[in-house]
Amino acid sequence: MRPHTRPLGSFRRPGFWLTIVLGALLTGCAFAPPVAHQDGLGPTALHAVAVHADDGMVSTGSAEASLAGARILEEGGNAVDAAVAVGFALGAADPGGSGLGGMSYLLIHLADGRDVAVDGTAPAPFAVDGARLRELAATGEVSGLAWSAVPTTPAALVHALERYGTMDLPQVLAPAVAIAEGGFQLTAHHLTWIRDYLEPLRASEYLRFLVLRNGLDPPGVGERLCNPDLAATLRLLASDGVEAFYRGPISRAIENDMVRRGGFVRRADLATVRVRDLEPARTVYRGVDVLSFPPPGGGGTVVETLNILSAFPSSLLAGSSVERLHVLLEAFRIAQADGRQLAPPPDASFSAPALRYLTRDFGRRRAALIVPAKVLDVSELETQPGFHSLGDHTTHASVVDSLGNVVALTQTLGRQYGAKVATAGLGFPYNSLLESFDLDHPGGPAAPRPRALYPTDMAPTILLSGGTLVAALGSAGSERVPECVVQVISNLVDTRLPLADAVTAPRVLWGGTEPHKAYLEIAPPWTEADADALEAMGYADIYRLRFPPRMIDLTFFGGTNTVARDAARGGFLGVGDPRRLGVAAGPRGTP
Repeated sequence: MRPHTRPLGSFRRPGFWLTIVLGALLTGCAFAPPVAHQDGLGPTALHAVAVHADDGMVSTGSAEASLAGARILEEGGNAVDAAVAVGFALGAADPGGSGLGGMSYLLIHLADGRDVAVDGTAPAPFAVDGARLRELAATGEVSGLAWSAVPTTPAALVHALERYGTMDLPQVLAPAVAIAEGGFQLTAHHLTWIRDYLEPLRASEYLRFLVLRNGLDPPGVGERLCNPDLAATLRLLASDGVEAFYRGPISRAIENDMVRRGGFVRRADLATVRVRDLEPARTVYRGVDVLSFPPPGGGGTVVETLNILSAFPSSLLAGSSVERLHVLLEAFRIAQADGRQLAPPPDASFSAPALRYLTRDFGRRRAALIVPAKVLDVSELETQPGFHSLGDHTTHASVVDSLGNVVALTQTLGRQYGAKVATAGLGFPYNSLLESFDLDHPGGPAAPRPRALYPTDMAPTILLSGGTLVAALGSAGSERVPECVVQVISNLVDTRLPLADAVTAPRVLWGGTEPHKAYLEIAPPWTEADADALEAMGYADIYRLRFPPRMIDLTFFGGTNTVARDAARGGFLGVGDPRRLGVAAGPRGTP
């Protein structure tokens, strides 16, 4: 049966989980709706609602996924159980941003004091052919199975569940099955990307029926997108375990399709997937303990940026001067260049705290490069050719439970809907992560080769004080992810903004691949005059996001879904970033 769209309210209820996930919209969990203040977009600035709950909190880019995680907490699961349920649910409720065909990072702080980064980096297949990828890239063809690395999301989620969770796989898969069967409500964010990739989606012989009305036209906001094929795949995982994906019938279907349509992934690749537990990257920022995802993730950039910023007065970072914007931009540029130059190879064994460029002393020395009103020349940053960015289509979820367990989970398919290809009957798109490798330097360290891993900028992050949660966050936004994370941290620690204001405060971003390009949300306190002043310093042609913006432009500035301890009332707060219509939900109580 082909997946299809149905108007809101016209679907059948297949069981308990579908009932509670949808019923919670009216009567269940503490919940912030995804649509508020014109989808969070006011005439001059962003708006968000901070949700409070006593017994835990979940914040994701999807109402259905957040509610599913909150219900797992309500049933007595811990934050890892809820995060794993959310990870699978996002594949059903936000299938363009993540899913079974992608990769996942989980940063975990356990109530007993243990911290771990679960690394699900997707490796290149054994049979990867760089010459073939260069041929495709030369034609502008960035869709198709040839661009897919080996999917690791199922392995990473199950690894975390088995080691750090308390529930079994069928329990945490139940909400994803219900969402896939009964459908999720399409938002303006979903439709933005569907329209942006409409032609490659139309060209996909099977995926078009998962996404488009009748396989041809974009559905509308408020319609419900159903995927019974994905529901069947998830049920198989629930009954047969993750082995069904990596060594069983799903792996056979994947290999058959890859062989038929020129992909490189084979059953040997799937059977040899390994998930690693790594030590988080760490620092202390103005008395707050910061854990972030170590290399091959982007948490090293978060840590070094904060170490650089700590050399400047907190009052400067709390202010509204152009100098604050300049310091942020230069700190980001230095830290990202250092990460490209000094991070260990992605598959290396290392201790993150021992990495020289992540020490506080190193960061303070690098801060000396920042001179008032001066834009550093590229030559001063010691950059080298490296990996391309992942694309703009990462998704993030943050979870905390009543016991103090915390998870920050970031997932991706690469581009939105990944390679724009799915295997008939399986119900999920494949990633496009091989596109991230360096195709321009075949012999270089970032060139695609068998089983190669690659670094990303995904940076799930947790803030603690005395071992207790301050906030957990992460973001979408490709190479801009660490910048988005750092700015929310600075808003919380330096400016001491309430959580909703810390998430929605306007952001300044560096262009990453463009040496002197910067991007600024023109909203209070930032003005056109501030953008002019940045250009006068040497930042070329500032991109100015004016309000109310188009959704496609707003998404460039990330999607930082955040949970935090509510210091004033006790319990927890959650905020979904309105830039991508994020949603927070908390349980009413545990049994």
